[in-house]
Amino acid sequence: MCTVAEQKDQTFVCPQRGPLDPSDVLPPELLSDVLDYLEATSLAKAFAVSRRWRALCHSPHLWKALYLRAGWRVTDTPASKTPDHLSCARRSRQVMLDGASQDADVPWHFLFRQRTRLKDNWDAGRFIRFQLPHPDHAAEAHTGAVYAIQQCGRQLVSGGADGTVRRWDLDSQRLIGRAL
Repeated sequence: MCTVAEQKDQTFVCPQRGPLDPSDVLPPELLSDVLDYLEATSLAKAFAVSRRWRALCHSPHLWKALYLRAGWRVTDTPASKTPDHLSCARRSRQVMLDGASQDADVPWHFLFRQRTRLKDNWDAGRFIRFQLPHPDHAAEAHTGAVYAIQQCGRQLVSGGADGTVRRWDLDSQRLIGRAL
């Protein structure tokens, strides 16, 4: 039989087996409740402990709770306005669904990480202000609101409420080709 002794570093050790993993003795529901109290950095560290801990820490409900605790909200985007031929567009559509309707499809960990990156960059002033199109070429602009942008190198792609997708050269601030 194995006796459990507490060391000064607060880990539990079994003489025959070494450190005792709480996931071996606690039910997953209880572990999930405990993990729900962790902040994102601690949850990310627990991710690296083992495969079992990675599976526990990757639970969508944990990352959704962190996302909502940060004060961020998710809005509903009609699927009919989302292009289905790009994998990043499909991922964006999944991310932008309201939290109650299709939680299982929302990659909360990915969404939390991206929003945190965006916030950190904004807070650190790592952004550039620009206007598209250049004021001398206002006719190239979207005729409605812009719903999506994606940068790749010195180009940017934008999708708007006018039903068009436009590719921009960031150096010249001009439309490349014609609107799709």
